[in-house]
Amino acid sequence: YPDYQPVQSQLVHPIARNLYNLYQNRFGFIAPKDLKDHDIESVIVVDTRSKGRVKEYFQWIKEFKGDIKVYDHHPSDHDDIENAVNHIEDYGATTTILGLELMKREIPLEPEDATIALAAIYSDTGNFQHENVKKEDFEVASYLMKYGASLKLVGTFLRSLKEKHQIS
Repeated sequence: YPDYQPVQSQLVHPIARNLYNLYQNRFGFIAPKDLKDHDIESVIVVDTRSKGRVKEYFQWIKEFKGDIKVYDHHPSDHDDIENAVNHIEDYGATTTILGLELMKREIPLEPEDATIALAAIYSDTGNFQHENVKKEDFEVASYLMKYGASLKLVGTFLRSLKEKHQIS
């Protein structure tokens, strides 16, 4: 979705925060409040389908009547976004869903983007150890390696959470 503007969430995992801090100029995120006074026609929600987790965005969008697409791998929590077009798969990572689409469309990646995506897969799958890991998670990881994903950087991003506040 090259014509879409990414919006930063206040709910950022510590690993994602490390990536964001390193690559913030590359991402071009805007704050949710920057949505105010813009005519938003379409929204893509990634890695959640829960209305409660995206309310920080929609509070700034007046009278939204556009379409919503959701890409997620989590089970429903009975607070799903209504009337969304859902792309829900039971993979170990939401990034796998997006990566399979990149593979299908034969879209090349820059090494930095491949590294970010690989870190997301490693994080979401618990280094490929969670029970919901599927062969597709490995296939997308391999695809990302083909485009120069750095395992060294992924390892740096995923260093163990050791402090009490990180674990909680």
